[in-house]
Amino acid sequence: MRWPVGIVFSALLLALSGRTRAQESQTLPSAGAAQQTHPPAPAAASDQQAAPTDSAHATQPTAPTPEARPPDAASIRAPSPCPGRALSRLPNIYIFTHDSIGVGEDGPTHEPVETVSSVRIMPQIDVIRPADPEETAGAFVAAAQRTDGPTLIALTRQVVPILNGVDLALRREGVARGGYVAKKEKGKLDLIIMSCGSELQHALEAAKELGDGVRVVSMPCMERFERESEKYREEVLPKSCRKRVAIEAGILEIWYQYVGLDGKVVGLHEFGLSAPGAEVMKERGIDAKHVVDAAKSL
Repeated sequence: MRWPVGIVFSALLLALSGRTRAQESQTLPSAGAAQQTHPPAPAAASDQQAAPTDSAHATQPTAPTPEARPPDAASIRAPSPCPGRALSRLPNIYIFTHDSIGVGEDGPTHEPVETVSSVRIMPQIDVIRPADPEETAGAFVAAAQRTDGPTLIALTRQVVPILNGVDLALRREGVARGGYVAKKEKGKLDLIIMSCGSELQHALEAAKELGDGVRVVSMPCMERFERESEKYREEVLPKSCRKRVAIEAGILEIWYQYVGLDGKVVGLHEFGLSAPGAEVMKERGIDAKHVVDAAKSL
């Protein structure tokens, strides 16, 4: 008989919570025990003689001391398996879906804005956020080939376009290098737009409006890009171009390592909304128009 994973996991949590309560009840003394262990010091002889008082100065009763109690088991949260696998350098592959506010109708409680960034800052784990089916194929190949640590692949729920304007082999092979030039400038390089996942389409769309001097860089995996040679990273993101914009439907801060102090990031500092995914994206400013506005403000 096969048990659903959710039932087994819930039973394990209940068992661990019960064990934790039992251990705490054995180790934490009760209020009465604490009073017996530390008896009050004997009063001085002069204090033992009761002084005459009237009813107006009668001694008021003291408030009872709250008893010590163990922490609520409901506050104990099961740890994510990712840190342990990363620390042990195990080649696990995690597949996350519904990766942004594009989830839409499920509402802000089900629309992650911090999850991808929170895993990115964890050492020794690769986070790949592919933009279309071809990048997704490349992500699975890259994850399967890695043997010195885990990989998390973050996928969207909403429909995304197939980016046929970018060479197919480049999309697949570029994921393995973490970042690559998805659209090369036709004239003198004036601006670099970076993105990943479902927002890469907006970067490519904005580049059409901004002119021939715009380069679009797909950055599906920052960790892999950082392991590339300095020469390759300079070829993709030349230091001579300081006008840079990044867009992602998530927390902004992690992108500043690439846009620098002179660049701008189009992202989120708030939760999503309960509405169709495309409307939520537009309301929160995750679209080509806001990329164009950010670029023109530099």
